[in-house]
Amino acid sequence: PPPPQVVIRSVSYGGSGCPDGSASVSISSDRTTLNLIFDSFQAYIGPAVSITQNRHNCQMNIDLDVPTGWTWSVWSVDQRGYLQLDPGVSATLAATYYFSGQTKQSRLARTFTGPYAGDYLKRDQADVAIWSPCSGSGMFNVNQAVGLTTSKCLGGGAGDG
Repeated sequence: PPPPQVVIRSVSYGGSGCPDGSASVSISSDRTTLNLIFDSFQAYIGPAVSITQNRHNCQMNIDLDVPTGWTWSVWSVDQRGYLQLDPGVSATLAATYYFSGQTKQSRLARTFTGPYAGDYLKRDQADVAIWSPCSGSGMFNVNQAVGLTTSKCLGGGAGDG
């Protein structure tokens, strides 16, 4: 669609990985990329860490206004962030994408295994093409999750996705 005609009408989100005020959405100037930013999306694991800190998620609902006659799809996803994983600790980053009222979903997942410390950038192709409604507008939903596991009793790590 012509760039000025694609508009984010509203965004709502919630979950243990995205407290109020910690997430945002924007569209690139050429209208080919939807950017989802999570400022507090972190998980921790270790002997002194509560099990509730091992996994977090964020459910995001994005109401997009797209011109009638146009449709769009998730083609690929870039995930970037920072990981610090001890030996024996694994981090799984997963996201499910879907449009409200449709049963088809696309799920992407990536697992990192420690030892690892540093930034990451991974691009994944969507496993299934999901298309927006032909009506032009629709609620696009993303459920993003990060989870940590360890094969050791004393392993530790942190995931920031």
